[in-house]
Amino acid sequence: LTRINREVELKGRVICANCTLDEARKTQPKYSNHLYRLTLAQQPIIMEVYQITNPTWLNHLMMPHIQVRGEENLLLSLTSQDNVRKDVTIVGSLVDAQTLNVREITVH
Repeated sequence: LTRINREVELKGRVICANCTLDEARKTQPKYSNHLYRLTLAQQPIIMEVYQITNPTWLNHLMMPHIQVRGEENLLLSLTSQDNVRKDVTIVGSLVDAQTLNVREITVH
């Protein structure tokens, strides 16, 4: 794979934790093209992405699945049930077309 290694900022909403894309699409049919499965240490979340600083990256995704890596305490904010349906900003760098190294997460 080509190394992309670019900074990226994703803004979106956590739709659900420990669910599938199909389940999320049933509850969010209007936004189904903007839903992405982020896998964090084997725990998936579904996120509706509504803004990205590097939109060409999305063109490289083969499927709407992104492997997310980072410090465990940092990633816990994404998988917490308390943050489902909340807006989040994720800042990190792309390792390749399917992997994002997370540096910062802000829950709004």
